[in-house]
Amino acid sequence: MNSATQLLGISNAIVDVLAHIDDDFLDKIGVVRGAMTLIDEDRAHEIYSMMGPATEMSGGSVANTIASFANLGGTAAYIGRVKADQLGEIFNHDMRSLGVDIRLAPAADGAPTARSHVLISADGQRTMCTYLGACTELGVADVTPATVGSPKAILLEGYVWDLPEGPQLAARAMEIAAANGTTVALSLSDSFCVQRHRESF
Repeated sequence: MNSATQLLGISNAIVDVLAHIDDDFLDKIGVVRGAMTLIDEDRAHEIYSMMGPATEMSGGSVANTIASFANLGGTAAYIGRVKADQLGEIFNHDMRSLGVDIRLAPAADGAPTARSHVLISADGQRTMCTYLGACTELGVADVTPATVGSPKAILLEGYVWDLPEGPQLAARAMEIAAANGTTVALSLSDSFCVQRHRESF
């Protein structure tokens, strides 16, 4: 673990599965154009089987920020939960290829790695169908002095508050940060997330 880490991200680890589609496809699967719809694992497999050629790459808002920071030359690390499956390998490979220090090993069991089917219309509009999967299993036990270390800053994703142990793991991260003199930044994620967790934020 690099003791000189500048930025640590804690968030939902999601693989984006991008495909170009026509609007008839959106009607066929019954989703609202331009919206993000949460789906379950069976629905994720169903939509994937109907999609044409796709590109798979690591994603999630805070993970993208961490990747960009590392790509610009920063020293970055990441805490997020993936499974030891094909998409989990893609996520970790993409992050490590940029020099990001992945602090959690892939889970051997549990839900599959999260993925967001990003359906891109001819005019560039994106419609997302997201299965949260393994990222919902991120818990307090994953946030320790060893995994957090002593970064200069921690970026917490607002969506973490939606996880079963999210508020507790965020509080633990902030306790560790306070003990180390680490700055904590919070991504509010989206307006609906703020509505759900305004008091806690």
